[in-house]
Amino acid sequence: MIPTVILIFPHLIRNRDTVIQRARDAGVSYFVNVGATLDSSNPACDLAEKYAQVYASVGVHPHDADSFDHEAEEKLRKLAVRSKVVAIGETGLDYYRNLSSKENQLHAFSRQIQLAKDLKPGITSASAWAAVYYQWQEKSLAN
Repeated sequence: MIPTVILIFPHLIRNRDTVIQRARDAGVSYFVNVGATLDSSNPACDLAEKYAQVYASVGVHPHDADSFDHEAEEKLRKLAVRSKVVAIGETGLDYYRNLSSKENQLHAFSRQIQLAKDLKPGITSASAWAAVYYQWQEKSLAN
């Protein structure tokens, strides 16, 4: 197994170089910096391009699904083809808080699953693994 740390919202870490070096000294080999919005996905890609051992995922969290439209999907597609992007996400369904409508969450999630099928092998999702599995099967990602 490859030691991995997931960094979320790295702009909150002031001493990023020190944190990454300390993690490497502790045996962490690779990092995946998770983009949870379009606004955080771009810096996730930038950070990945700065450090050899850092990779990125790009996506739209279910909390922001109400803003996921065709334009957002195209922006996400452009980010997803950057060289160090390894997954689509943070994505999924969050019916506990319902900060976006269930219909919009499902639409954004489904579109991001399709994007993963088209471009990337991985998906990052903090919850709703049954829905991830169902959508994975539905979009024929398992094949």
